[in-house]
Amino acid sequence: RMSMHEASCLAGLSFNKAGVGIVHAMAHQLGGQFHVPHGLANSMLLPYVIGFNCSRNPAVAKKYARLSAKLGFAAHNSSEADKLAALIEAIVTLEHTLDCPMNLTAFGVDRSTSESKLDLMADRALEDMCYRFNPYPANHDDLVSLYKKVL
Repeated sequence: RMSMHEASCLAGLSFNKAGVGIVHAMAHQLGGQFHVPHGLANSMLLPYVIGFNCSRNPAVAKKYARLSAKLGFAAHNSSEADKLAALIEAIVTLEHTLDCPMNLTAFGVDRSTSESKLDLMADRALEDMCYRFNPYPANHDDLVSLYKKVL
């Protein structure tokens, strides 16, 4: 319990310093609309948001590639694209290992219900205070596109 407490505290300190971006802004909406627990909502969105941010901001891609190599998911001499793919694959593998529902349908939300809320969730995510910390200024259509990946 002490280790979990310390890890939670360290996460909170890092969030305070770096911000959390659109993955959290979007996850807040999944929780608010469909009662998806926040950690699970983040895990559903994270692989797509990492890919989105990396494809639009080369500096972000470099940081994630470096992280992938440091965590041992890819060799240090691998290409940036291979490092990013390995990082996303590791995240998805962990989600499968933990038996996480990977989308709203698997969580139990009817697809037509979730589709009807796409615009509302995107609008609210853009207003969420976490949004402003994203390394790329995503717009409404970007967020709708990301949400569609987790229907």
